[in-house]
Amino acid sequence: MNKELKDIVDYAYNNSPFYKSLYSKYFDKSMTDKIEFSMLPLVEKKDLSDSSLRLIPEKWYGDFVEHKLAKYATSGSTGICLDIYWSQENLNRSLLGLWYLRKKYYNISPGDKCCTFYSNRREGYDEPKQIQEGNYLSFSKSNLDAERLYEIYNMMSAFMPHYLIVEPSIALLLSEYMKKNKLDKIESIKYIELTGEFLNDSVRKEIEECFECITANQYGAYEVNSIAFECPEGNMHCMKHNVYVEILDETGNKSEESIEGDIYVTSLTNYVMPFIRYKIGDRGRLYTSHCCKCGNSAPILKLTNGRCNDFIICEDGSRIHSSVFVKAVENTNKVMGKPIIQYQIHQITYDHFVVKLVLAYDDVDMQTLAKTFGRLLDEERLYHSNITFERYEELFPDDNTGKLYYFINEMHMF
Repeated sequence: MNKELKDIVDYAYNNSPFYKSLYSKYFDKSMTDKIEFSMLPLVEKKDLSDSSLRLIPEKWYGDFVEHKLAKYATSGSTGICLDIYWSQENLNRSLLGLWYLRKKYYNISPGDKCCTFYSNRREGYDEPKQIQEGNYLSFSKSNLDAERLYEIYNMMSAFMPHYLIVEPSIALLLSEYMKKNKLDKIESIKYIELTGEFLNDSVRKEIEECFECITANQYGAYEVNSIAFECPEGNMHCMKHNVYVEILDETGNKSEESIEGDIYVTSLTNYVMPFIRYKIGDRGRLYTSHCCKCGNSAPILKLTNGRCNDFIICEDGSRIHSSVFVKAVENTNKVMGKPIIQYQIHQITYDHFVVKLVLAYDDVDMQTLAKTFGRLLDEERLYHSNITFERYEELFPDDNTGKLYYFINEMHMF
């Protein structure tokens, strides 16, 4: 085990209540110097759904209580709610490698103007439609109808961003709107970083044709931040100073070179919430001996079944990003004391949705939960939808992909 891995493992074993309990089941502390990394138990999000705060070492409790830690809510394609915490120092350190490569490959610097999109972060309807902080202009993903897309296009044009960081589905939605309405490209945009979802070639081609700029794929997760970043040669290099990546088979053993398996990550920088041998929920292949023309010697990661957020389809043909449901779940949890452990939303027809739930306790008032969810669903086009709720003991991953997607469109109209 190299020094960076040993440091985070020793730290977690000695300081994190979760890892103290987990590792003591397998090892005596006197054995730590003899433990191989591959001997450490694997961790999944479902293992943490009831105890994620136990990851945090006691030294951080004061900062946690005083809200000095950066907080992110993650759900992703697994549909399991989890709050992630970082110290600002760890957060900055985790992004150093990414900023270095952005500059080296694409001449992008922190001081350049950037536009992003965000999911609503507060319960209720008072979330601003856009937020400008310094060189960043961020737009809400809510209510992205034709009128709103035109507003966003005009504000982007006036702001003159040098680059965008955006999900492929949002970039595609904007591209299709610009194409349909014969709008000029935004001349200031020289680079688009696509992240948060699986990126296929056809989507990338349309985005590049519309914006006439370079695109790069960035793969990451709130738990560890950047995992892999695409170089100009088209290879996704692991961010080896930020995260250690493993590809494991269904038995938890290391996959052979270039053989597909489940992606597990170990954060080398998040000492507030250490994630060690953590199943991220995606599948891929790892190439450790490949020589890339860009000069980066870090292993190459190829995603084979990445995150792919579907759109909600409206009767008039417009589309809504499915993340509106994610935020409704997150905000319902905030209001009601986190009753939702796991969820999955199915679109049955244009105006009928089924929300499948795994709940934390037996006496959850489903009527109150349904009303709260509806009140916090911040998307006008869904206000009159028929949303039914079903309770389950457990939700199971897809047989083919091994993943539990949070949104499934059953209309097959893409």
